[in-house]
Amino acid sequence: MDYSLTNSIEVPQWGEDTEPNSVQSEAQTLVVGDSIGGIVGYYKAGMGVDFEDWYMLDVPTAGLLSFHILKEGYQPANAYLYNANGQIAQQYLNWNADDVTLSRLVTAGKYWLMFKKGSSEFRYKVVSSLLPAPVADFSYIQNNARFVFENKTTGSDLFSWNFDDGTPNVSSINPLHEYAMPGEYDVCLLAENRGGKDTLCTRITVRGLARIFPNSGGNAGDATITVFGGGLDTFYTISLKQNGVTAIQSVSVGSGPKGSLVTTLDLRGKAEGVYDVEVVKSGGASYILPGGFTIKKGIAADPWIRINGRNRILYNTWTTYTVKYGNNGNVDASVVPAWLVFERTPGFDLKFVNVTFTGLDADEEMFVDLDTIFSKPIKVRVYPLILPVIPPGIVGSFQVKIKTGQNIKMSAWTEKPWFQSPLNENKLICLETTIREASESISDKEVQGLCLLKKTKENYENMLQTTFSNKKSNYLEGRIIVALIGQIGKIFRDCDIKDEALKEKYRNNMIKGIFALVDKTHGGVFFKNSSLNGENCSGEFEPQYPQSSSVTAVSSLDPNEKSGLTGYGDDNYILDQKTIPYTIHFENKASATAPAHTVYVTDTLDKTTFDLSSFSLGDIVIGDQTIRPEQGLNEFVTDEKINGKNVIARVYAKIDQNTGIAQWVIRSLDPVMLEDIEDPDLGFLPPNITNPEGQGSVSFTVKVKGEPIHDEIDI
Repeated sequence: MDYSLTNSIEVPQWGEDTEPNSVQSEAQTLVVGDSIGGIVGYYKAGMGVDFEDWYMLDVPTAGLLSFHILKEGYQPANAYLYNANGQIAQQYLNWNADDVTLSRLVTAGKYWLMFKKGSSEFRYKVVSSLLPAPVADFSYIQNNARFVFENKTTGSDLFSWNFDDGTPNVSSINPLHEYAMPGEYDVCLLAENRGGKDTLCTRITVRGLARIFPNSGGNAGDATITVFGGGLDTFYTISLKQNGVTAIQSVSVGSGPKGSLVTTLDLRGKAEGVYDVEVVKSGGASYILPGGFTIKKGIAADPWIRINGRNRILYNTWTTYTVKYGNNGNVDASVVPAWLVFERTPGFDLKFVNVTFTGLDADEEMFVDLDTIFSKPIKVRVYPLILPVIPPGIVGSFQVKIKTGQNIKMSAWTEKPWFQSPLNENKLICLETTIREASESISDKEVQGLCLLKKTKENYENMLQTTFSNKKSNYLEGRIIVALIGQIGKIFRDCDIKDEALKEKYRNNMIKGIFALVDKTHGGVFFKNSSLNGENCSGEFEPQYPQSSSVTAVSSLDPNEKSGLTGYGDDNYILDQKTIPYTIHFENKASATAPAHTVYVTDTLDKTTFDLSSFSLGDIVIGDQTIRPEQGLNEFVTDEKINGKNVIARVYAKIDQNTGIAQWVIRSLDPVMLEDIEDPDLGFLPPNITNPEGQGSVSFTVKVKGEPIHDEIDI
């Protein structure tokens, strides 16, 4: 059968102008799909010159709003489209006659079409239309790890499927996809037509166990592990088995990211060896990961903290530094005191990024200013923190932004954990001594002194209990930290202390007392007859792995550089078998004439120096967005929507274990079709005109092997 299609638009007859509609408030109603005609620029008795014609439309849904315009007249003119916020589109109407279309992608809402007089009158005919944006929709049929997707989208011309497992996107209408590993996957269908775009994402489940991290722990304490897989929930019990016999079983299980489970296993005194991991619940499925976990000889919790970032900073400009923390032992480090110390220069300021603090009173600062540190006169700002739990092998992080007008020095260190199988009683005794002596030093009113002593002790005991009871959730939420100093305001309220001088005296003594536990010399200054001067206390609170570095304030920065551990002493020695965090920075200079479309970062690690099997990808930062790969991955791919831009950044990272070459590739993709963007003015990393929009960084951790080495970094 032969057939043909004809597409035509019917326009109205030239007609008399409808008035009043010369201002927006008098706009005539135009229904989408209808047509109108009119005249602009003529003189009418009693009205004057008709300079403008206005029409109002109610657009019911998102789509491509179009106006087919026929114009006649001897002079040029203009047509405009407005929304509630102002003009959004304009169409020039040519000399004499014209036949044009004014179009704009819009959302549902009110819009106004306006014709404006040029130097002479003209007449027009208009047909309005709306091409609705597509509505993405799909269903699926599952057979184990194989999925057949049925596309139910309406109004779409183009499709793109993202299966969330690192495989390339496909444009099939009804694709079939098979997953290689169990897990929870967010499948997204992107649909597009000329009227716009729509995305629908649905989480699907491939049941089973994929991996355990960390996959080993020591038999001298607890080990908090994350079980990755699909179809898991907190009603499951996690067990370690040998030859079918249960050796260890979880007491409680928490939910982790993307369907994972987290539990803490008591490995004390358990036999070394390889164990199967079983995950089972009553009335539900059971899963086994053969040889999924290894118990090793216990190595005591050995926490560390470091400040990673550039050794130069722009004058009076916020610059981001990443604080990384980890645990070199193979058992949990629980309730870990950590100290961040910054030189207090004129104009110095600091703010925390992506950190949730528990126990912080809204009216309390979480830092203390001191004029000496370790017997050296220097004005510093000290942030005493508590990290609730650092599992073995985990590297956590949070960010701080720093601003200064001068060169500064900064330091970071941890102490021995409060909990060392079991609670470290000696540390608690030392802290109680600090609390008592701080209280006694201001107890001109006995009742208030006793209340301060009681409430402060209760506060820190509650802090310890809360940390233990919420151990898994504290770890899972990742950047939950206790601001040690910032809880004092609550104590004042509990004791009904309103005297500002009394509050200031106690606060200062308490802070100095806490700091005296770290600084032996200051202990003698603040508490001359105190038991804090003894080695029992000073040893418990002695800084572990102290790191210090200098930051130079400059007017410009090298756009690409690598930063890492500076080491100890004049020769920058680092310790054997310790985890080292590195960060590689990149920037699209403010003077650039276009955004960066693709960024390649490559770093070659010396296989004779580094244990490449310990390599783990860290935070990936693009502007003010942070991407966090799962712990323990040495290969990673993801798509990240860039805020405020019509761009997807596809990030792929991997290390080649044979060559030691680590590479990150970040590409700019169209958000619908996920194809490379050809528009030279559209990319994921714009010129860095407003810091940090044009900056980024990638990071990783790795362990050294062999003898201690002198660490040198070359770019």
